[in-house]
Amino acid sequence: MKHDFNHKAETFDSPKNIFLANLVCQAVEKQIDLLSDKEILDFGGGTGLLTLPLAKQAKSVTLVDISEKMLEQARLKAEQQDIKNIQFLEQDLLKNPLKQEFDLIVVCRVLHHMPDLDAALYCFIIFEGRWTTFTC
Repeated sequence: MKHDFNHKAETFDSPKNIFLANLVCQAVEKQIDLLSDKEILDFGGGTGLLTLPLAKQAKSVTLVDISEKMLEQARLKAEQQDIKNIQFLEQDLLKNPLKQEFDLIVVCRVLHHMPDLDAALYCFIIFEGRWTTFTC
């Protein structure tokens, strides 16, 4: 899977993918009144299509992806837009979960790639006061 997404990284930001990311961002913004104090995890965030607009409003965003090439594209876009509150992590959260807690976890167009959906969902059990947004 990592190899496939490394290969797609430079062409991933198609008009269709940008459109879908904008729809998800709008839905998140409607559900959560104020993002300025929120720490957000974007799981499988790829080139940052959701990360970047959310980071403009949030306290911080952690973008986790298994593809170093996708993360390179996201870093480049963040630098071009002078967005500094993003942490970029190349790792598989199913094998190496983060210990940090987040106010919001965004999982967009990722779950259908998971070999073990139950294990993936278990990683994102929400606790009181936390939000998780899934889109497939």
